[in-house]
Amino acid sequence: MNAQASSSGQTTINVSQLSRLLDLTPRRVQQLVQQGVIPKAGRDAYPLVGAVQGYLRWLTDDDRRVAGSASAQRVANARADEIEARITEKMKDLVPIEDQRMTVATLLEIVKRELADLPGRLPLHIRSAIRADISASIARIEKTAAQAIKVVQSGRDPEF
Repeated sequence: MNAQASSSGQTTINVSQLSRLLDLTPRRVQQLVQQGVIPKAGRDAYPLVGAVQGYLRWLTDDDRRVAGSASAQRVANARADEIEARITEKMKDLVPIEDQRMTVATLLEIVKRELADLPGRLPLHIRSAIRADISASIARIEKTAAQAIKVVQSGRDPEF
């Protein structure tokens, strides 16, 4: 390492030497200079003792580390909140399979009850034919509903 003595008697080194000494990239050394962590003695000249002391102070600065940790924690918390919000939003769209079964069963009972009285309100000569048609329709609806529940249980979307 070719250290130089400045006009003030301090030993100075260039950015390349300082970056090797501190095990940093030259760009990181320049960033620390811009932040005021490492003093500068002139063009590509850094006081050896001042640079090392400044860097050591910066490394051991509890306030900086706590602020950095707090900032990182806030970012982590915000990300966790965002993920939780997305999951909650998606979960609102999901209905437990038992709730789906109950809904389908309830709807089927309503359809049966509504249609059960229909033949009685029709003329006598078509009642038996209508009863048979209604029974066949209800059987098809029940079969389709049962198939839809099985499809949903398998994780697929039902197709009608």
